[in-house]
Amino acid sequence: MIRSAYTVLIQQIFENHGVRYRTEIPTDFGGRFDFGIFKLESEIEELICLIEFDGSQHETVQNWLFSERLQEMDKLKDSWAKENNIPLIRLSESEYQSVVKLTQFLKDELIPTLPDEAFYQENSKPQFVWSGFRNRSVNISSLVKEQYSIKEIAELMGYSESYVGSRIKNSHWFTNESGKSNLDVAPYSINLEDVISGLVRLGFLKDFDGEKISGVDKSMIVELVEKINHENKKDSGTLLVIQWDPNFIPDVIDTTEINKVILKRNPNFREAVLIAMKDEIGKIVFWGEAPEELRELVDHSIIKEKLIEVLK
Repeated sequence: MIRSAYTVLIQQIFENHGVRYRTEIPTDFGGRFDFGIFKLESEIEELICLIEFDGSQHETVQNWLFSERLQEMDKLKDSWAKENNIPLIRLSESEYQSVVKLTQFLKDELIPTLPDEAFYQENSKPQFVWSGFRNRSVNISSLVKEQYSIKEIAELMGYSESYVGSRIKNSHWFTNESGKSNLDVAPYSINLEDVISGLVRLGFLKDFDGEKISGVDKSMIVELVEKINHENKKDSGTLLVIQWDPNFIPDVIDTTEINKVILKRNPNFREAVLIAMKDEIGKIVFWGEAPEELRELVDHSIIKEKLIEVLK
């Protein structure tokens, strides 16, 4: 089996649904089927379905992998499946260029027709070898932007920009389901909602705890975006509190969007600027007003840029 993005996607979906499947099903004439689905009865596995994903090399002589031997092997496989009374499902790349269409067929048409015996029990699932494209993954915590370019998506996924661009164009890895993406006119951009949807569909996305996300609907995507935005705000920086007035301490400090608070009591100007210049410092709050002799210096420094409130 030539391991393409399509065959890996099929494996990913089978794994997510606990389908009892194997790859490279051997025959007595030397050929191998891409996938076999089994059912377990009386502790004996029985092959109940065969699946072949036919790339363009099976259909056109223009493809450099095309050969008469390949076509002959396809005919032998068809005959073997028929003689052994095992259903053979052929999925062609020309018909399922879109991963969305392929996913819908597997999830909505094929898997629901399988008997209960064709699924692993939750406590007996094997450790699958293929859990995503080359075991690559994207943690949802790394999604920090509202819109992504093709280049940025490629960097997240670990592929080249040209490859991801071709997959979006030809296989619809990412689509404009949200209505907020631009996949029609350069420069292209993909909205965070569509990034999440596509990465989940491809088996790439992991949640904040590092667990694979196996499926999402629109409401779940909205919830994930809200959580991402909340986490990004929370991770946006450290709050620097400069206490100019030694007698002033507020009753409440709101730290819901802050990771850490640094308190400096009456620092000299140089010390305050050096701390404020650090990338981790996102916001600054004064407790009391700065000394009069420092106010003009503060107004023309990075402290002023990050200052959000003066409490007194």
